[in-house]
This record gives sequence, C-alpha cells and structure tokens, in this order.
Amino acid sequence: DLCGLFDAQLEDIDKSFAVIDIRQVRRLNGWSRMGTSSIEVRIPPRAGIDASVAAVDDLVTDRMTDHDPSLFVLSVKRIFAHLFDWLALLDLNVVMILALMMAVAGFNMISCLLIILFRNISTIGILKSLGMTNRAVSGVFLRKAAALVGKGMLVGNAIALILCVIQKYLHVIKLDPANYFVSYVPIDFNWPQIIAVNVISFVVIMLILSLTSIFVSRVSPAVSMKVD
Repeated sequence: DLCGLFDAQLEDIDKSFAVIDIRQVRRLNGWSRMGTSSIEVRIPPRAGIDASVAAVDDLVTDRMTDHDPSLFVLSVKRIFAHLFDWLALLDLNVVMILALMMAVAGFNMISCLLIILFRNISTIGILKSLGMTNRAVSGVFLRKAAALVGKGMLVGNAIALILCVIQKYLHVIKLDPANYFVSYVPIDFNWPQIIAVNVISFVVIMLILSLTSIFVSRVSPAVSMKVD
C-alpha cells in the first residue's frame, strides 16, 4: 500500500527513489534473506567524512574473507559531488560579499570621520597647542567613531534579525527548486558565526579608521587657529 509521497527538491532522487520494505526488494531481485545492494551509514555532524570513510573501509576490508570488487565504500561527497561543489561556491560568494561589505563600510566611516575632523579642525589645533599628542587627539575622535559604528551595528543587526525571523517562518523569498534544490531561502541562526562576523567587522573598521591619525598629525595648531 502507498503510504505517502515526499518532495526532496532533488529531481534525480524524486524520480528514482522510494522508501519500501526491504523484504519486497529482496523478493523482486531474488536476493537472499540477508542480501542488500548497499548500506547507508550515518555519522554525527562533527565527525569527519573522510576519516569516517577510511575507518569504515578498513573495517570492511578486515571482515572480508576474499577480495570482492563489488564491495566498496563511498562517501556522500562522491555520490553528490555536484551538490558539494555548488555549496563550496556559495561559501566563496559569502566570503567575497562580506569582504566587500566591510570595505564599503570602512570607507564610508572614513568619509564620516574626516568630515567630523574637518568640522573640528580648530579644536584639534587648540588641543595640540595645549600639549596633547597626535595619538591622544586621534583617540578622542576614534572613540566617537567607535560609538557611531557600534550604534550602527546594533541597528543593522536588529533589522537583519527581524528580516531573518520573517524569512525563517514565513518563507517570503522563494527559489526555483530545479536550480537551487530548495523552494525558499533557508535561514540558520548560527550565533557563534554571527558574533564572530560582528567582532571582526568592528575590528577591521576601527583599524581602517585609525588611518585618519595621519590627518591629525598633519594639522598645524597655528594654521588651524588662523583658519578659525
């Protein structure tokens, strides 16, 4: 009896894969009571695929009484190599997008900080004339920039999390399963990665902003006070 249908979003599997009683398969193929064409071994997510394949292969080799060329071990990476290649390409795209976003954010913050410095050029001159070092003056403006970056990241994270929650439960953005193997954009809240991206972004942006100390070092107290 037919119990139900499934949709794996994979055309090859949907057309040729069925879940049935193994006794029916043995009867149709004329196999023995213990006969089977393959055995699927599932491993924990943290276990390495290559190491597990090597361990199973060694176990199979040790248990064989004679060499049987039809008995071999394959990993899911080899069976679905095209899927793993596609996922690796997606990972590369993510790295490139994050790098571009951090570069754009860094240059935008440099522009913002330079505007603040130009507006306070006379203040910089006064502070330097009172004996403050270039490093101390740069620290004042970098702390102000850090506050702006932190506030922007908090707002950005809040908006991003709201949009991700909406997508996770409502599936607003759809995809073509024939091309992407899924019918909608999946969302996974990996908190260690989210925190790491935020920390790295903040550090990289602050390192880029530290380049503005070159501008502070070139400000002459006498000239800046005359300009004022």
